[in-house]
Amino acid sequence: MCEKQILILGSSQRKLYSLENNKIIYKGNNICSLEDLRSLDLKDKITLVSNIRKDLEKEINILKQTNNLILFDKFKASKDFNISNIYESFGNDRVANIIGALTLKINSFIVIDLGTYTTITSIDFINNSYKLDLNLNMIMLGLSKLLSGISKDLCLISDFDFIKYNIEENFNYNETQKAIYRSLNFYILALIQELQNLKPESKIIITGGWCEIIKNKIQNQNNIIIERDLAALGLKEYLTTNPPR
Repeated sequence: MCEKQILILGSSQRKLYSLENNKIIYKGNNICSLEDLRSLDLKDKITLVSNIRKDLEKEINILKQTNNLILFDKFKASKDFNISNIYESFGNDRVANIIGALTLKINSFIVIDLGTYTTITSIDFINNSYKLDLNLNMIMLGLSKLLSGISKDLCLISDFDFIKYNIEENFNYNETQKAIYRSLNFYILALIQELQNLKPESKIIITGGWCEIIKNKIQNQNNIIIERDLAALGLKEYLTTNPPR
């Protein structure tokens, strides 16, 4: 039996997972260039690729000719998993997040993806299908983008490590750095609180690279689920539903 793996090509991070005993195993995110993509071990493996990078489409099609690559089709996925009103420019990663949330057996949920960009995706089960709530369909700058923008304007905090600051109990940063730290946390925590107020009946699922940092700072954790690899869970389910021929 061929080994199966999942490759997620996002805005800035490229993540690789293997599937072992029906579980996803995170293999890293060190695919930073075309050369890295070309050097991947794809032979004798079934690789499901979810791509939102237009600049990599040509390379993926070339790799597809000589390797067992399956390209994630968001419209086929929407049909397979009964998701309605997905539009042309809606990201593959967001559809994968929805499918991942459906594996948790939830009918009404909001996915907050804390990646390079922060996306909000709200789904409700209406008239026998999972429907995107367009009023809560949002894309905004992610924490890394916000931090990068501030750092460029204030060179004195160019060495500020937001992740390290959140993890370490004893830190030695100046007041400007602490002010930035507080504002970034407040930005996300206020967003979560507002979504809880707007749709108290919905589960809130927080995913993406920054979710582990923010989870211990959420005061009201009722109806909160933290799942860093939500998109990978969804892609695993898609691969199960669409096995290679």
